[in-house]
Amino acid sequence: MGKLAERLADPSRSGVYRIRTTEAIEEAAALNGYSLLWVDGTLPKKLPQVVLFEKADAALLAALKEHATDARKRGECFFAALVDPEEKAALAPLYNDKKS
Repeated sequence: MGKLAERLADPSRSGVYRIRTTEAIEEAAALNGYSLLWVDGTLPKKLPQVVLFEKADAALLAALKEHATDARKRGECFFAALVDPEEKAALAPLYNDKKS
Protein backbone atom coordinates (compact mmCIF):
# COMPACT_ATOMS: atom_id res chain seq x y z
CA MET A 1 0.00 0.00 0.00
CA GLY A 2 2.86 2.34 0.68
CA LYS A 3 3.98 2.29 -2.95
CA LEU A 4 0.56 3.34 -4.24
CA ALA A 5 0.40 6.20 -1.74
CA GLU A 6 3.88 7.27 -2.92
CA ARG A 7 2.76 7.12 -6.56
CA LEU A 8 -0.27 9.28 -5.80
CA ALA A 9 2.06 11.84 -4.20
CA ASP A 10 4.21 12.10 -7.35
CA PRO A 11 2.92 14.82 -9.72
CA SER A 12 4.96 13.39 -12.59
CA ARG A 13 2.75 10.27 -12.46
CA SER A 14 -0.52 12.23 -12.77
CA GLY A 15 -2.73 10.64 -15.41
CA VAL A 16 -5.71 8.51 -16.33
CA TYR A 17 -5.43 4.83 -15.46
CA ARG A 18 -7.50 1.71 -14.94
CA ILE A 19 -7.95 -0.20 -11.69
CA ARG A 20 -9.65 -3.50 -10.91
CA THR A 21 -11.03 -2.51 -7.49
CA THR A 22 -11.27 0.71 -5.50
CA GLU A 23 -10.10 -0.31 -2.03
CA ALA A 24 -6.39 0.33 -2.53
CA ILE A 25 -6.78 3.72 -4.22
CA GLU A 26 -9.33 4.84 -1.62
CA GLU A 27 -6.91 3.93 1.17
CA ALA A 28 -3.90 5.51 -0.59
CA ALA A 29 -5.87 8.71 -1.25
CA ALA A 30 -6.84 8.87 2.42
CA LEU A 31 -3.21 8.32 3.50
CA ASN A 32 -2.23 11.32 1.36
CA GLY A 33 -5.12 13.44 2.63
CA TYR A 34 -6.57 13.64 -0.89
CA SER A 35 -10.17 14.23 -1.81
CA LEU A 36 -11.80 11.56 -3.92
CA LEU A 37 -14.83 11.93 -6.20
CA TRP A 38 -16.91 9.52 -8.25
CA VAL A 39 -18.00 11.03 -11.58
CA ASP A 40 -20.61 9.84 -14.01
CA GLY A 41 -20.30 11.62 -17.32
CA THR A 42 -20.00 15.27 -16.30
CA LEU A 43 -17.01 16.80 -14.59
CA PRO A 44 -17.45 19.48 -11.95
CA LYS A 45 -15.55 22.74 -12.41
CA LYS A 46 -13.18 21.94 -9.53
CA LEU A 47 -11.73 18.46 -9.42
CA PRO A 48 -10.15 16.75 -6.42
CA GLN A 49 -6.81 14.94 -6.60
CA VAL A 50 -8.46 11.56 -7.29
CA VAL A 51 -11.42 10.88 -9.59
CA LEU A 52 -13.02 7.45 -10.02
CA PHE A 53 -15.41 6.47 -12.79
CA GLU A 54 -17.01 3.30 -14.15
CA LYS A 55 -17.69 4.31 -17.73
CA ALA A 56 -16.53 7.09 -19.97
CA ASP A 57 -17.07 8.33 -23.46
CA ALA A 58 -14.29 9.80 -25.55
CA ALA A 59 -15.09 13.35 -24.41
CA LEU A 60 -14.82 12.49 -20.70
CA LEU A 61 -11.55 10.60 -21.21
CA ALA A 62 -10.13 13.51 -23.20
CA ALA A 63 -11.14 16.00 -20.49
CA LEU A 64 -9.58 13.86 -17.75
CA LYS A 65 -6.36 13.38 -19.72
CA GLU A 66 -6.15 17.12 -20.38
CA HIS A 67 -6.67 17.89 -16.69
CA ALA A 68 -3.96 15.35 -15.75
CA THR A 69 -1.51 16.89 -18.24
CA ASP A 70 -2.21 20.38 -16.92
CA ALA A 71 -1.80 19.19 -13.32
CA ARG A 72 1.55 17.58 -14.18
CA LYS A 73 2.75 20.84 -15.76
CA ARG A 74 1.76 22.74 -12.59
CA GLY A 75 3.49 20.17 -10.38
CA GLU A 76 0.17 19.04 -8.90
CA CYS A 77 -1.18 15.55 -8.38
CA PHE A 78 -4.26 14.37 -10.26
CA PHE A 79 -5.27 10.79 -10.86
CA ALA A 80 -8.36 9.52 -12.65
CA ALA A 81 -9.08 5.82 -12.49
CA LEU A 82 -11.55 3.78 -14.48
CA VAL A 83 -12.86 0.88 -12.42
CA ASP A 84 -12.34 -1.99 -14.86
CA PRO A 85 -12.50 -5.38 -13.09
CA GLU A 86 -12.07 -7.27 -16.37
CA GLU A 87 -9.08 -5.15 -17.47
CA LYS A 88 -10.55 -4.48 -20.92
CA ALA A 89 -9.92 -0.73 -21.13
CA ALA A 90 -7.05 0.56 -23.23
CA LEU A 91 -5.55 2.38 -20.24
CA ALA A 92 -2.42 1.58 -18.30
CA PRO A 93 -3.00 0.05 -14.85
CA LEU A 94 -2.37 2.41 -11.93
CA TYR A 95 -0.73 -0.41 -9.99
CA ASN A 96 -0.28 -4.17 -10.17
CA ASP A 97 -2.66 -5.78 -7.71
CA LYS A 98 -2.20 -9.35 -8.87
CA LYS A 99 -0.66 -11.76 -6.42
CA SER A 100 2.00 -14.10 -7.79
